[in-house]
Amino acid sequence: MQWLAELLPILKTVVEMQAGGKYPSNEDGRVYFFFPKMGYPSGNFHEIITKYVNALLNTKGGVLVFGVDPVSCKILGCHVNRAQEDLFRLEFDKEVRNMRPTVSPSLCRFILTKLENSPLCVLEVKISAAPIGEMYMNSSEQVYVIRQRKLFGPLRPQEIKDLVIAKYREEISSTVNLLSPAKESHERVK
Repeated sequence: MQWLAELLPILKTVVEMQAGGKYPSNEDGRVYFFFPKMGYPSGNFHEIITKYVNALLNTKGGVLVFGVDPVSCKILGCHVNRAQEDLFRLEFDKEVRNMRPTVSPSLCRFILTKLENSPLCVLEVKISAAPIGEMYMNSSEQVYVIRQRKLFGPLRPQEIKDLVIAKYREEISSTVNLLSPAKESHERVK
């Protein structure tokens, strides 16, 4: 039954997306970045994936959407045939595979949705937040983050140090909650 719960938002998005319509982005609280065109797999698309996927993994996750106007959130769509889809998917997979440490495939989803009554498509790249304590660098050995809903980076060494300390504090604070009940039960045993 869980698979149905995961499938419903995708089906809802497919039904709602029409060329000229508004992209449904503010419903789930995630960070969205919109790009009107995809560009070439080894050009603009590669550059966006290299920076933004890295940044979203290093922060709280989010969604990259190609084929949507960044100002109005109006769905423009992109012409993508099957061969081009394969090239974009290969470029995406290659860049994610080249990040260090290794990115779990469950953190990244590549979804190409055909628009209703149109030959155009919208590409969504959904990135989940990486596990607490992980910090990723891209294939160029650069680290990016999202700050105030904007891409920030590549980070300098001092900024990376600050990010590591912040992630460490986040990990410690999440661990304290796990240890507190165990500590109380240990005191009861004495």
